[in-house]
Amino acid sequence: MGDLSTAVLRSEMARSAMRRSASSTSTGSSVGREDGALRSTWPVSRLAATLSLACVLVLAAVATAGVAIDVAGSVAEAKTVIEWWDDHSYEQLEAFQEVIALFEQRNPDIEIRLSLVDPAVYYDRLAISFASGVGPDIFYLHDFQAAPWHSRGYTTDLEPYLAKSDYDVSEIWPAKIPLMSVDGKLHGLPYDWSLIGLYYNAQLFDEHGVPYPDESWTWQDLADWGRQFRLDDSSGNQIRWGYAPFPITWGGWNVFGELYSFGASLFSEDGRSATVNSTATEEYFRFMHELRLNGVTPYRVQSEGISEYQLFTQGTVAMMSNGSWAMLSFDQAEFEWDVSYQSAGPSGRWVTATGGHYAISSASEKKDAAWEFLRFLASPEAQYIMNVKHFRSLPGLRSVAIEWAEAALLGDGPSGAVTFVEVAQHHAVGVPAVPYWTMIAPTVMSTFSQVFEGEISPGQAMAQLETAIQAAIARTMR
Repeated sequence: MGDLSTAVLRSEMARSAMRRSASSTSTGSSVGREDGALRSTWPVSRLAATLSLACVLVLAAVATAGVAIDVAGSVAEAKTVIEWWDDHSYEQLEAFQEVIALFEQRNPDIEIRLSLVDPAVYYDRLAISFASGVGPDIFYLHDFQAAPWHSRGYTTDLEPYLAKSDYDVSEIWPAKIPLMSVDGKLHGLPYDWSLIGLYYNAQLFDEHGVPYPDESWTWQDLADWGRQFRLDDSSGNQIRWGYAPFPITWGGWNVFGELYSFGASLFSEDGRSATVNSTATEEYFRFMHELRLNGVTPYRVQSEGISEYQLFTQGTVAMMSNGSWAMLSFDQAEFEWDVSYQSAGPSGRWVTATGGHYAISSASEKKDAAWEFLRFLASPEAQYIMNVKHFRSLPGLRSVAIEWAEAALLGDGPSGAVTFVEVAQHHAVGVPAVPYWTMIAPTVMSTFSQVFEGEISPGQAMAQLETAIQAAIARTMR
């Protein structure tokens, strides 16, 4: 796919039409919950009700031997059953079932069994399953949590399969590939790709004569214009602010793009040394604290218990940084709004991107069949079903991006949706694939929150982070 500039994208969208007809959503499956997992259970054929007890016993015996009996009574090879684990919610179930039905229709010798596991226990259950030797053939990984699973040998090298297939790896967003790789070899294929954008209340901007954010906006512009939206009540208490940042408590992964835009970083490119203690990091910390000090961003105590979504939809803040997945989440907003580029810093515009991908378990005994399903899951057709037809975040393939932006507009989404596609191509930075990120993430979240609130100084924050990062490096990389 060629260069995805905004002008090219808008021109392409103007000429593009939805090309795919709706796929059947009938799967013949029912859904139950067992041990915290949502599992699809497949109905027994009515033929079983008419079989004699002897036939049932024969069927059971033959099935355990790896074969099945067809309607005519002849012996046929059993289907290969692929276990697929995921931590998504009921909201994605219909899309997943549609993909399964379409795959099974084309591959009648393979059956897919889906388990949707509670996100709160998902990775614990994965760990237990690998330790016990009983687990999924294909499983989902969040990009920012994937490195330890890949580096510890739980996933399969896909290069031999890719070499024999026509799968087009070049369609994957460039910044996403390292998050699915081990030593330059792909161990996963994409599900989605999520980025941060700047949502703004167009009505408030118009009322205050503030220009809409565009590609020229910097963090300093956000700070300067953000002061214009301050509103105090009759007692002098501030009740409206200019900007609500993306929550640091959402895993902390969003900080990388912000740091890079200030010329700062937490650790080196190879992940083997801490680089957080720098003047650039100090500048970033001071700037983010001053947003609160100057009334642009609410302190934690001023917005306790109120999410950034609520602050924005209630008109309590004029701008909000949030993900590409949030575009169709503002039905309750009673004002005109749009989304634009995340602000640029002294070192340019860099935006953290993350998402999810699928991997084949290294312990699977059915890797060939699992590869067939994985290849389909990451195909343009399945990506369209999961991320466009059942609209959610940006697809993991660039070739589906135009249809995603178009679907956002057709679904009453913002005109600025196209900016996510350009940012994904030119300004996205993936969460660095270091094996210790999940170890330091709690410290990153708590320390950044403290320094933003002015509870500790930038120097203290950098020292805390440096200590935590160096300890994690010593445990995992030396």
